[in-house]
Amino acid sequence: MEEKSNLRETGLDVIGTVPWGTHFCQFYETKQDLLDVLVPYFKEGLENNELCVWVTSEFLNTKEATAAMKAAIPSFSKYLKKGQIEIFPHTAWYLKGGRFEMKRVLADWVQKHDQALTKGFSGTRVSGNPFWIDNKKDWNDFATYEAAINRVIDQYKLVVLCTYSSKKCGFSEIIDVVQNHEFALIKQRGKWANIESAGHNKMEAALRHSEERFRSYIEMTEQLVWTTNARGEVKEDLPTWRKYTGQSFRQLKDSGWSKALHPGDVKRVVKVWKNAVSRKIPYEVEYRIRRYDGLYRYFLVRGVPVFSTDGNIHEWVGTCIDISDRKKAEEELVKRAEQMEDLNRFLKEESVKKEALLESIGDAIIALDEKKKIMALNKNTEPIFGWKTKDVLGKPLFSLFKLADETGKILPPNLRPPQLALATNQVIRGIYLLIKGKQNNLPLQITSAPVILEKKTIGVITVYKDISQQIAIDRAKDEFVSIASHELRTPLSTIAWSIEQLVEDERKLSNPQIKSLNRIYSQTQRIIKLTNDLLDATKMELGVFPYKLEEINPLDIASDAIIDLSSQIELKKIKFKTHFGKGINAYKTYSNALYMILHNLLSNAIKFTPKGGKISLSITKEEKEIIFQVSDSGLGIPKTAQDKIFQKAYRAGNVKGKFEGSGFGLYITKATIDRLGGSITVKSVKNKETVFTVILPLTQNNEESRLRSSTFDMIGQVNHL
Repeated sequence: MEEKSNLRETGLDVIGTVPWGTHFCQFYETKQDLLDVLVPYFKEGLENNELCVWVTSEFLNTKEATAAMKAAIPSFSKYLKKGQIEIFPHTAWYLKGGRFEMKRVLADWVQKHDQALTKGFSGTRVSGNPFWIDNKKDWNDFATYEAAINRVIDQYKLVVLCTYSSKKCGFSEIIDVVQNHEFALIKQRGKWANIESAGHNKMEAALRHSEERFRSYIEMTEQLVWTTNARGEVKEDLPTWRKYTGQSFRQLKDSGWSKALHPGDVKRVVKVWKNAVSRKIPYEVEYRIRRYDGLYRYFLVRGVPVFSTDGNIHEWVGTCIDISDRKKAEEELVKRAEQMEDLNRFLKEESVKKEALLESIGDAIIALDEKKKIMALNKNTEPIFGWKTKDVLGKPLFSLFKLADETGKILPPNLRPPQLALATNQVIRGIYLLIKGKQNNLPLQITSAPVILEKKTIGVITVYKDISQQIAIDRAKDEFVSIASHELRTPLSTIAWSIEQLVEDERKLSNPQIKSLNRIYSQTQRIIKLTNDLLDATKMELGVFPYKLEEINPLDIASDAIIDLSSQIELKKIKFKTHFGKGINAYKTYSNALYMILHNLLSNAIKFTPKGGKISLSITKEEKEIIFQVSDSGLGIPKTAQDKIFQKAYRAGNVKGKFEGSGFGLYITKATIDRLGGSITVKSVKNKETVFTVILPLTQNNEESRLRSSTFDMIGQVNHL
C-alpha cells in the first residue's frame, strides 16, 4: 500500500490520486479538451507545492496556455514569479538544437526533477504534447522515448501526462500510446473515461471494468487476448490469436495453442505456468509466438486467475502484447550504453596516455587559458623554473618569473611569447633569457602556439627548451672549425708560398727541378682546394652559416664572378653570353653565399665545356623570386647520375679520372641554396647541353640561422647579466 506522502491529487475527478512515478496520457480533439484536463491538473500541482512544467505545441501555444492558467488561478502571477511553473514551446524542449534526441530529453527531465527538490518543491508535474511529429521516424523515436520513461520514472518524484491528438493518431499509433502509458483519458459520450493499460500491471483492475469497456479496449489495442480453463486448456474461440497465428480453432483448441510457441521457450514457459498454478497468483513471462507467415516475434504475456466462490481457480484470462520493437529498442539502448561505456573507457585511457605523453616530453610545457592563468604543466617545468607544479596551477604566469630578450633587456608581459601568441593568433618562437640571478640566467628557446576552438582563441601552449648545452656544443663546433681551418690551411699556404718563391728564382734550379716544383705546386693547390671544400662542407653540416646578410645587387655579384673567371673563359675561347632581365634591384641577401653559388656553377661549366664551346648566364626576376640559369654545351650529365650529383663527394662516371675535382662543389652549392630557402634543378643532354636553374626568394627568412646566431650572441649575456 502506498504511503500517503507518495500519493498526489491529480485534480481530475475521473482519476483521483496517483502515486509518484505515474505516466498516463490523454487523447484530445479540441483545444477545450486540452484545457479541461491540463488546467485543473496543473492547478492542483501548484497548490501542492510541485514544480509544474508545461511543454506546449502549435495546436495550443504558450500564450494561450498562460492565458488559460491566469483565468483559472487569480494568484497565477505569484507562481510564475516564484518559478514554480514553466510554460514553453516544444522547440525549446523536444527539438532543442533542431532535432529530437531521446537521451538529452530524458536527462533534461531528470535535471528538472533534481532542481525542483533542491529548491524545496515536493516533486515535479509534467505535460508534453508531440503534436509536432509529422513522420514515421520521429513517431518511432518518440514511442521509444515514452517506453524509456516507463523504465525509469518509478525512481523519481514525477507525474507525467502526455497529450495526443486523436486526429493525428492512426490505429497503430493509438496502440503504441496505450502500451506506453499506465492509463489513457478518452472522451466517451461527452465525458472523460479512464482506460487502464494491461501493459502496466493493471490487469486486476481492468477485469473489474464493465464488459463494454473491456471489449472496446480489446478492439482498440488489438492485443492477443485469451482465456483458458483452470488447466490451461482453450475451450472458447480466440479470434485475435487465430488471426495472428493462422491457427484454426480446431488447431489451437485444448493445448494446441502451445504449438505456436518457439520450441526454445517452451520449457521456461511451462515452469512459470506451473509456479503460478500452484501458488494461485498472476504470472508474467516473455516468449516468442510464430506469426501466420512463420516469423517469430517477442510477446509480453500476462495471465490472471479468475476464482470461483469456493476459492478455486475457475479460469485464466490474459493478454499477449507484441514487444519485439520495444525489445529491439531496448537492445539498441543497451548496445549504445555499452558503446558509451567503451567510449568513456577509451577517453579515460586516452587521457592517461596524453598525460604520460606530456610528462615524457623532455622540454617544459605550460598551458594557459585566455586569462593567462596556468591550466596545466608537466614536471619538466620544475628544474627550469624552480617551482612545484601544485603551487602554480591557476596562477598568472607572468607574475612568476622574469624574461629578457637576446640582448638582455627585460621584457614586459605583453611582449613575451605567450602573450604575443594570444594577441596575434600566430605561433611565436625565439631565444630568450630566463632571469634567475646574476650568475644563473638560463637561455631558453621558447615556442608559443595559440589554442583555437571554433575560431576563438581559448588559450596558449608554450614549450620552454633549455639550450644551455646546445650553446656549449655550438661553441665547441665553431672552435673545432676555426682550429681545423687554421691548422690545415696555414701549413698548406706556407708550402705553396715557399714553392712560388723557389720557382721565381729560376737561376738556382734546373729545368727538371722547375717542372717538379710546378707539379708539387699544382698538387698543393689541389690539396688546398680539397681542404677548403671539406671545411666548407663540415661547416654546413655543423649548422655554421658564415655568410654576411647585406644589401647587394645580384648583377654586381654576377659581374665579380665573371671577371674572376675571365682568364679561364679566354683560355678556352668560350663564347660567353649573359641575359639580365628588367627590374633587378638590390635586395638583402647573403652576398658571399650568392657569389659562391655562381662561381661554382660557372667554373664547373667552364671545366666541362670544350674549347670554342658556349656558356650563358641568365638572371631574371619574378614577383617574389630571383632566378639564375647557367647553361653550357659541355659533356653533359648522364641520366643515371642527375639525381646523385648533389651528393657529397659524388662524381659522374663520364668525368671521373678525366677531370680534377673533389665532388664537394655541387654538394656545398645545394646546401647553401637550401639554407637560403631556395632550390636548384638540373636538366642535361649528354654531349649537347646542361642547364642548372637556381631559384632564390627575394625575402630571406632564415629563422634557423637567426636563432642559432642569437644563441651565440646570448652567451655573453648569460655570463654578464
